[in-house]
Amino acid sequence: RSGNLVTPAPGNALGYGVGTAAVAGALTGQLAKTYDATTAVTLNPATWVLGGLLPGDTLNLVGNATGNTTDKNVGAARPVALGGGTSFTVTDANGRPVFGYGAPAFTVDVTPATATIVGAQVASRAYDGSTGATMASLGTAQVLAGDVVGVGGTVTASFSDKNVGLAKAVAVLGFALTGADAANYTLVVPGGFTA
Repeated sequence: RSGNLVTPAPGNALGYGVGTAAVAGALTGQLAKTYDATTAVTLNPATWVLGGLLPGDTLNLVGNATGNTTDKNVGAARPVALGGGTSFTVTDANGRPVFGYGAPAFTVDVTPATATIVGAQVASRAYDGSTGATMASLGTAQVLAGDVVGVGGTVTASFSDKNVGLAKAVAVLGFALTGADAANYTLVVPGGFTA
């Protein structure tokens, strides 16, 4: 399977031919990234997880270290198209070239980014004998430039008790992200609401 293998050549003369053997199994690579609103994927030998290499062999990246998914969205095991100028070599434990492997097929797990709600406020009100509260604003979601994400959901708010007071603690539940790119984010809801 390596360039160091030799086999006798046919005939009466003393000679040798260099042979290579195909390596069984497909060569695969698993990558990971956090959603960044782009299709770009970095091929990082320090973090990729490879399958199909024989023990002692190493896959080496040559040239362009960027590939692309078909779109920017979150997903598991998404196929990665390698960019122009990307190639690979394989070496054994002694650094000698190994032949017979096919081109690796890479996939990437794209996990959601975080979206934090800012500017949400609870409305102050006059005493009415209940703990109910209403939102003055649901705020906005901090997301990557160009993404369409809003704040919605069935939001409920309630004071800790019914009594009059200043800066009373309010429990707020039910925030949700809306919009075309909402699925690419994990919502981070602020705490410490008062009114």
